[in-house]
Amino acid sequence: MTEAAALAEADTIFICVPTPVDDDLRPDLTYLRAACATVVEQARAGQLILLTSTTYVGTTTDLLTQPLWDRGLVPGDDVFVAFSP
Repeated sequence: MTEAAALAEADTIFICVPTPVDDDLRPDLTYLRAACATVVEQARAGQLILLTSTTYVGTTTDLLTQPLWDRGLVPGDDVFVAFSP
């Protein structure tokens, strides 16, 4: 089993990765995009996914909720998603 595949066995997943800023103080979401994509790939019904990385409004929808919908998992029914700053 790969490390990423172990996520499918977890009931709760916390995503907390660095979100550095560039010289213009814009957040660099490279790490966050990669982490969320891995979690969405491994997500299964019944999980709680918590995004705790510092980021801007809409990131949870863009990187978790919509991709989960695209995979056929209905947030709020199949899988639960939350943001905690």
